[in-house]
Amino acid sequence: MKYSLFIISTLLLFLYSCSSAYRYDRSLNNNKVDVLNIVSRKWLDTPYQYGGISRNGIDCSGLAQKIYLEVYHHKLPRTSQEMYKQGTLVRFSWIKPGDLVFFRKNRGSSLDHVGVYLGNQQFIHATNQRGVIISELNSSYYKSRIVGIRRYLQ
Repeated sequence: MKYSLFIISTLLLFLYSCSSAYRYDRSLNNNKVDVLNIVSRKWLDTPYQYGGISRNGIDCSGLAQKIYLEVYHHKLPRTSQEMYKQGTLVRFSWIKPGDLVFFRKNRGSSLDHVGVYLGNQQFIHATNQRGVIISELNSSYYKSRIVGIRRYLQ
């Protein structure tokens, strides 16, 4: 019995270690926060492209849409304005990994930016100048521009 468990454990470890750095097996890792971080970090340094939805170029709402589809198997609307109309409003003090954070980058403009909250006051988003990056939510720049936070999955 112990030998069988050893063989199975060794085989699973071998199969898991043979996968690429960007692939994961959801049956081995049910922790959605870890999956969210793995999937999100694959997009780092992807250049910004308005309307883009690929590794060649992506915009903020496309990034949120792609991450949500891969991590949660949930299809979000394509634009940040449409995303904001859905989901449940969340207080800043109740934010959880996976929540979407919406911003107004230019004063007086409408909602024009979205990021995916990763935890520890960090969120991932696509910026015009630097492409996909992780930023601090509690920085004075972003904190002063938050329009709202939405949760799509309970």
